[in-house]
Amino acid sequence: MNVTIVSGEQWPDATARLLRDLPEWFGIEQSVLNYIDAARTLPSTAAPRNDEVVGVCLLRRHTPVAAEIELLAVRRALHRQGIGRRLVRAVEEHLRDSGVQLLQVKTFGPSGASEEYARTRAFYRSIGFIPLEERTDIWGPENPCLISVKPLRRSEPAERHNCRSKLAEQRVLGEYALPPVHEDEAPIRSRWATMRA
Repeated sequence: MNVTIVSGEQWPDATARLLRDLPEWFGIEQSVLNYIDAARTLPSTAAPRNDEVVGVCLLRRHTPVAAEIELLAVRRALHRQGIGRRLVRAVEEHLRDSGVQLLQVKTFGPSGASEEYARTRAFYRSIGFIPLEERTDIWGPENPCLISVKPLRRSEPAERHNCRSKLAEQRVLGEYALPPVHEDEAPIRSRWATMRA
């Protein structure tokens, strides 16, 4: 399938088409209008195929280190073909590069009855999101909201991984020399050295 992942533009018309194609997920008219309006301004990532956008992801930054997937929608006929996964992966890479450490998403909660949202929750779990809590004070008691989160860790450079592997080998041999550490690990190293003394 010839789908690319792009960002840096807004796609409100494509967002409208996608949402109208998915009434089981997006059946509340005011919410649909709010998403379309948000697609005019929020950072967006899209999946165009030929000249048609077949998937879109909108992001909302809450703090310099936390963001939220405001919307993820993929054309119905293309579900379960990896487009949503690729959109989220691209978003995560961008967020990691900009210092974001935690990504959240809100979905219809499990205490409500919806086969479609059961699949949505399973999708998010499959890509590493952890259910945090279900609340009824966000969208109302008839629309329970499940908040799920995913820590975004920077990729570990190969040499750093190798240092940890060498440390594990040294421990087996009874040696406890510390490998070189990065600045963000300095407090951990300091505590570890104090505990050993």
